Amino acid sequence: MNDDSKTGVRSIAEMMAADDSSASRKLVQIVAAALIGIGLIFTGYLNFLLYSRAFADGMKVLGIIPALLIEGSLATFLLGSFVWFAHGVQGQLSKIFGWVMFAIVAANCLVEFNTPTGKNAGANNAFIELYAYWGVPVVIPLVIAFWKAVIDADPSIAIMRAKRKLAQTIEMGKHDAIRISLGSEASRQALAAYGDRNANALNAQLTGQYVIDATAKQVARPTAPAGKAPTAAFAAAPADDMPVFSSAPAPKGGKGAGPK
Repeated sequence: MNDDSKTGVRSIAEMMAADDSSASRKLVQIVAAALIGIGLIFTGYLNFLLYSRAFADGMKVLGIIPALLIEGSLATFLLGSFVWFAHGVQGQLSKIFGWVMFAIVAANCLVEFNTPTGKNAGANNAFIELYAYWGVPVVIPLVIAFWKAVIDADPSIAIMRAKRKLAQTIEMGKHDAIRISLGSEASRQALAAYGDRNANALNAQLTGQYVIDATAKQVARPTAPAGKAPTAAFAAAPADDMPVFSSAPAPKGGKGAGPK
């Protein structure tokens, strides 16, 4: 117990803890949640009746889809601030859209109450006619747009986009560095020499001829093609005594170019 409790005065922390554990507070919360649930069920049924009018008799059950969308969004905007919506833009949007959802549900209930089956009580009301014609169908994509705006304002989405932008910047930097490096004269000469060596080696393996790059300091003995054996003169020559051949293509006679 802290010093305030010794004087008979509870601290703020103790008062908050006692308030949270109060049985009467929990009871009021339960009653409020039950009343909200009852209201959502009733307005949801009215929305189902309203939207089912657009379908044929065998398809009226589809009216439950927009009803669930509207009522579910109203409940989520109402409770989302406790578990999801962050402080800032997302929190402000959720509050605005929550009140707009209340207005949408109220307007839908007004239309449904004033246009019961077999009657046309709202025929002389311009607002009801206008909303019934334009507002009722537009509400469905409008609610989806509300959710898109809230999701886009989520801080985690902004963090993910920032990470993607950083990764893209790094990759572009690497690409630019490689492009600049390959654009130098030394890089072009190195790539050209590499291509010549590979082409000569491939030609030697395919033809059995030993056309060696003139820039090579040591002559490597290539592997004879499958089914063919190297000539007797080449097989008998020591590796160190092999002449250095030019990089010119071999003559058509089938023998390698002569020594320089």
